[in-house]
Amino acid sequence: VSTLRTRTRLVKLEARKDLIRTETLNGRTFVVAPVVPLVEGSHNNEFISFEEIAVFPEAWDGRPLPIDHPHDENGQAVTAGSPAVMESSVVGFLFNVVAREDLRGISGEIWVDIEKAATVPGGTEVLRMLNAGEGLEVSTAYYTFIDNIPGEWKNPDGTIEKYTGSQTGVRPD
Repeated sequence: VSTLRTRTRLVKLEARKDLIRTETLNGRTFVVAPVVPLVEGSHNNEFISFEEIAVFPEAWDGRPLPIDHPHDENGQAVTAGSPAVMESSVVGFLFNVVAREDLRGISGEIWVDIEKAATVPGGTEVLRMLNAGEGLEVSTAYYTFIDNIPGEWKNPDGTIEKYTGSQTGVRPD
């Protein structure tokens, strides 16, 4: 029996000053940086295959980019696309997402609205770090089904990772 779950995946955005640029969208200026939000592997003790990740990478385009993990008053995870979260902590969006066989995952760009980031706690620091070429931790959130069938996966480096189930039907948030 598969169960629907919300999952997050913490990744390190390795900002390179030579890859950071500015763009204008709808009259607003954005700092744009490359990111790899999800790759094949065992995450949170659950396996996700490249084939699952690569089904429809365009579904990730336009996903909101909040500062921190959005949650309700009870501490439960909520969608970053809600009006309240969009107003209080979203500073940009994920765009230009493609599936990449060389990464066995997806890559894209984060677009950070400079004006909005100045109004959100932590937004100014994110811009400072990007512009300085410093690394930045980024969390990818998505909904997925978990089949609860344990298994093992061999990493590209040859190590074996055990997992408690596989993720399917990924829906980005």
